[in-house]
Amino acid sequence: MQWLPKFVIILNTLVFGCALLPAGMASWLAPMLFDAPGSGQRLGVWLAFLGIALFPWVAVASVVAGWVLFSRGSRAIGTAVSCLPYANVLLLVLGMATMGRP
Repeated sequence: MQWLPKFVIILNTLVFGCALLPAGMASWLAPMLFDAPGSGQRLGVWLAFLGIALFPWVAVASVVAGWVLFSRGSRAIGTAVSCLPYANVLLLVLGMATMGRP
């Protein structure tokens, strides 16, 4: 199973690399989540904003750090670090689920 960490990092590089351009455009529009009156006080809006706005930065940093750690021999840590952008997706999902609640 020595191929699994490398496969996961390659897969994450492809997935997050393809998602980078649309995520970058979405991050430019993320502040519009606060256009509605009172939306600045809603936790769901803030979670969705953080998930969208930080995704491109987290994706680039985690893929680069994952490959660096993998090449230096820390396969498990490199694989885990390359999976960090999934936390942004989770933030977005949680934000959308709690968007209507104050």
